Amino acid sequence: MGLTLDAKQLIEDVTDKTISFLDKETSLKVIDKTFEANDQTHMDLKNISSLISIGGNLNAYIVFSFDRDLIFQIFKNYTKGLDLVPEEQATDIEETAGEMLNIIIGNTLTLFQKKGEAIHFSTPIIISEAKRIMRSRNAKFFQSDLDTDYGAMRIFLVGPKELFNNELDYL
Repeated sequence: MGLTLDAKQLIEDVTDKTISFLDKETSLKVIDKTFEANDQTHMDLKNISSLISIGGNLNAYIVFSFDRDLIFQIFKNYTKGLDLVPEEQATDIEETAGEMLNIIIGNTLTLFQKKGEAIHFSTPIIISEAKRIMRSRNAKFFQSDLDTDYGAMRIFLVGPKELFNNELDYL
């Protein structure tokens, strides 16, 4: 049976790892962060989003959603010094969004892994130009918003209601 997720702790850990990644790997500073837990019927997305599913003793989704200028700056700083083909830049930017999510989730989930139980996650899925994802009635999501000088990103944690502790108004 799955683990009851401390959603507050997981979203805070993912947010902290994201802030650290942005600082150390791309030299971008987060100037503001906010958290929100809600029962809205949809997630409002930014220009480019990456999604990963988590399975094992956790069953949830994590979504990173980026303003266009921010993901471009992350890409530019993260790939500095690499010899890239200019014609492939749009694809490389999307792959950067997926790689960033993959790295951060991999580093965060080790904190939630139970001894002897594996946590696995999917290859990131990239979503471009989507505005909104509707959630099912049985899902719940928590989000954090990060603001930088180059734009904002939104982090969503999505899962079935029974997966989360009853802490909808925790933030």
